[in-house]
Amino acid sequence: MGMHIKDRLVAGLRTAVTDERGNATEYIVIAGIGVAVFGAAIVAWNNGLSEYLAGVLRDLAAL
Repeated sequence: MGMHIKDRLVAGLRTAVTDERGNATEYIVIAGIGVAVFGAAIVAWNNGLSEYLAGVLRDLAAL
């Protein structure tokens, strides 16, 4: 009986490893993470740019 459970577990793991049906979900999750990282980079860049432009305007106003 113990070997039967072990055989079923090994067969299930083998199927999960070789099954290609889950790849679309993995790609969607990876793409979502990429979009989030890219969005965070854009926000950080925009914040830096706005601070730089505010400094340029202060310098121009001081002339």
